[in-house]
Amino acid sequence: MKKYECILLRVSGELSLKSEQVKPKFFSLLVRNVRKSLDRKNIEHRIEVNPSRIFVYTNEISQAVKSLIKVFGISSLSPCWTCASKIDEISLLASDIAVENLKLDNTKSFALRVRKAGRHKEFSLKTLADEVGGAVKRVTNAKVDLTNPDIEIFIECRSRRTYIFVKKIKAVGGLPLGSGGKACALVYSYADLVAAWLVMRRGNSLVVFTDNEEYENILRSWHIGERISINYEDKEKALKEALKLQLPIVKGSLFSQLHSTNAFVLNPIICFPEKIIKKMYEKIKKFSKL
Repeated sequence: MKKYECILLRVSGELSLKSEQVKPKFFSLLVRNVRKSLDRKNIEHRIEVNPSRIFVYTNEISQAVKSLIKVFGISSLSPCWTCASKIDEISLLASDIAVENLKLDNTKSFALRVRKAGRHKEFSLKTLADEVGGAVKRVTNAKVDLTNPDIEIFIECRSRRTYIFVKKIKAVGGLPLGSGGKACALVYSYADLVAAWLVMRRGNSLVVFTDNEEYENILRSWHIGERISINYEDKEKALKEALKLQLPIVKGSLFSQLHSTNAFVLNPIICFPEKIIKKMYEKIKKFSKL
């Protein structure tokens, strides 16, 4: 069975909407956060960057995937096999994967999903799909079914290297942490934690006030790339300290003392049903343990 060689990271679509002046800064922050995510787990790696794609080379694919799905700014990722962008090498690699890893045979159907970026004078997208598809069909005798296949094989052909993968793993999305400034989070309930997490997902790093060690650990696990400040205070004293910072205050639950201040309050879950908030909290908590 052929081992994965790298992980393809897809950048959140929101980054592509940024101006040409802002986009490089956001992309640089994302690459930094990817590196720090792997460093904090002591995963040896090498990173290559292409427009809208980040490639992570490591021998610890499984552990790296668990860490990277929590990096804000990544929409999805795929463990990949890779080869030079030459039709014969792509065909050989795809055939080996179909036989050794996917166990494709005449009882199953398959489809190739091929993308091509960069200039390849030697072949067109159609030629690549026809040649590779023909090679896979010859060695497996499997049927081609482009509408409802049993197995999909994805091929991303770039200028120098081609990447083949069979699954897309959903990541957290959003904007890179550190791209949206700072906010102050008062975290005294699970609703507060969900609100803080959603503000982090918009790129804001946090100064946190809490009295709950579990909430602290959850937020630390997600706060990748930026230093997080945690302060243990009771709720009333925390508000006084937070107001001194003159930052937006994040709160997910009612706190009557806030109404008598001029603070700029962020409550991203104000319209969410309680059932949804609880479900989000459980999911955030679960993934914090990866």
